[in-house]
Amino acid sequence: MGFLGYCQQIPVVGLAFSVAPSYDDLEKMLQIYALLTGLVLSMVGGCIFNDFSHVDKAVDIYGALFGSLELLFLATVTIVCLYLYLMMFVTQEKKKIATQQVRRWWENGGRLIFIALPVLVFTSCWQFIMAVTMYFEGKFDSMDVEFDYGCMKSWFTLPIASFLAFFTIHTTFLSAGWHEQDYENLSEDQDDDSSP
Repeated sequence: MGFLGYCQQIPVVGLAFSVAPSYDDLEKMLQIYALLTGLVLSMVGGCIFNDFSHVDKAVDIYGALFGSLELLFLATVTIVCLYLYLMMFVTQEKKKIATQQVRRWWENGGRLIFIALPVLVFTSCWQFIMAVTMYFEGKFDSMDVEFDYGCMKSWFTLPIASFLAFFTIHTTFLSAGWHEQDYENLSEDQDDDSSP
């Protein structure tokens, strides 16, 4: 196992060292990221102009909401620019050429751009949840009642559960032999549609 094989073993980092996705896969993922970013943006935008001045942690709440808004804007700009570049510079009509172009882009830094998108969306979601948590903490403090953090029972349960979910998904793909496949030796004209 070479350097890339070791890097693929590491959650999150392993995705960046995986095989270049196809143009169609990149396009689908950008559409999913755009939808997800829009949904989270609508949640943040729906409450960012509310008056939180009556809550103890109002400054922190506004800071977390604005931080989430900034990250979502950066994710949106990245998605739009990346989609435009893929449309303009990848020859989608010719599958072999498109595969080679995407592979070159992926190996020359495209993988880092593509890994940045889920990091931006996850961090913006975390900022939004942090704002909501501080709002309820402040509201419950003013009522002299302890906030119980819902079914999670603690503010740090969600990041731990998220990490464990991602780690489990990563491990299941590794145990299925994802990192051992020799993609370089696959025939260029081999098509998934031709398989029985």
